[in-house]
Amino acid sequence: GEHVLVRGVSKGGGVIELISINEHPVSIAGDKHTTLLFVDQTRETSSKQTISAVKEICGKAQDHRYQESSLGEEKLIVIASKEPVSEKDLQRLEEQNAITKVCVLPPVFPVVVGTQTDLPFTDADELSAYCSAKGVSLFEAAVAYEQAVSGWSRENVLRFAKDILSAMRRSIREGLSGEHTFQGIVRPMAPSLLQSANARQKNGVSAVLQASIYALAIMEYSNFSGVVVCAPTAGASGVLAGTLVALGEAEDADDDRLIESLLSAGVIGAAISAKNDFCGGVYGCQAEVGCASCMAAAAAVHMMGGTVKQAMDAASMALQNMLGLICDPVCGLVQVPCFSRNITGVSNAITCAQMCMLGYDPVISLQSAFEAMKASGEALPAALKGCGGGLCATACGKKLMEAYYDGAATL
Repeated sequence: GEHVLVRGVSKGGGVIELISINEHPVSIAGDKHTTLLFVDQTRETSSKQTISAVKEICGKAQDHRYQESSLGEEKLIVIASKEPVSEKDLQRLEEQNAITKVCVLPPVFPVVVGTQTDLPFTDADELSAYCSAKGVSLFEAAVAYEQAVSGWSRENVLRFAKDILSAMRRSIREGLSGEHTFQGIVRPMAPSLLQSANARQKNGVSAVLQASIYALAIMEYSNFSGVVVCAPTAGASGVLAGTLVALGEAEDADDDRLIESLLSAGVIGAAISAKNDFCGGVYGCQAEVGCASCMAAAAAVHMMGGTVKQAMDAASMALQNMLGLICDPVCGLVQVPCFSRNITGVSNAITCAQMCMLGYDPVISLQSAFEAMKASGEALPAALKGCGGGLCATACGKKLMEAYYDGAATL
């Protein structure tokens, strides 16, 4: 019977941050065990005792964050920690006279964030140097990074990567099944496009075309609210998965090779994730499809037997090609131009991988290309990072928006 007002923002990649609870400013990302304490400040003596008890309990918690906000008679205390508050301490808090409610929020991520002081690298330049010094592939660097972040064994890292690969394949199968529809300004086309491609291509469908159709199938399934792998975001989820699965089929790669390539893409994403929001509303679509294509290019090089340098060169080239790409989803839907950009991101990734394996030099390092993307994104006007410019501002875009919100454009 209670009502709680919660506000949140989408950070991209399936990440949602809670920014207020009952108008109390908070920052809760679901990356730790979180305990919410609602305190009645009118019970002043008890309130002081409560704060003292809370501080004592926080002192026991390793790597904890403490947030506090007062509005009128209510104080909200937020404790986020690597380990959950013990049942004994929760009971002690509930017994405090000033605390009116205790809420426990479990983490939503598979790995609880702690203080990682021994990461093998933190950016693309350090990743390149690590691989060179250790004489290892991007895949091995990825495993080392994931083990440092999570504390998992090598076997657990590979098992989780296999689950991700399975989810990617499932989203392609479902997207091509022809069993799903969704509302919006476009209709599902991936199944019919694949049928047409198979009928027209006498020598079989090329890897690029196959990957493009797979990417579209994933995006259409995502619009149906199907489960997809955000790599790095839902709006760009078709690029890496489409490239990985289609190229794997063309190369006759086994699951081990696919998992290696997936982790190679992931470590590129990790290397460019510091101080970055993979979000079109922050840096434009270059941060979504651009970064997805960058990651997919590295995966493609590893899949085809290339070197670390070739993979990082391909990743840089792919990102360079998409610098300045704005975010302008018509009607606010992840359909136009998002579907076509995922298709383009696939061909960009595979072409860059092939060219760099032949010896093409993109000149600018991946770290520099990423820094250019971030600076470009910060310079983009707000209208080009949402629904105010680009295709949204065209006569056609405006007409579609009017029709959609009137119900006429719903399929």
